[in-house]
Amino acid sequence: MYWAALWLASVAIATANPEYLVAFVVAVLAVWSSVAIDWPGNREAGIVGLIATLGKLAPLIVIGVAGLCLLDLHT
Repeated sequence: MYWAALWLASVAIATANPEYLVAFVVAVLAVWSSVAIDWPGNREAGIVGLIATLGKLAPLIVIGVAGLCLLDLHT
C-alpha cells in the first residue's frame, strides 16, 4: 500500500510541476517587465503609467458616450 501511495504521489507531483512552472515564469516575466519599464527613470515610468491609465479609461468613456447616445428620453 505504501508503494502504491508513493507511486500515485509521484504522478501527482509530475503533473503539478509544469503548471507551477508556467505560473512561476509568468510571475517572473511580470516582475522583470516592470523593472524594464522603471529602469530608464521616473519620467519614462510616469509616461508609461499615463499611457496605461488613458488606455484603461478610453473604453469606459466610449461605453459611457455610447450609452448616452442610445438613451431613449422620449418614454
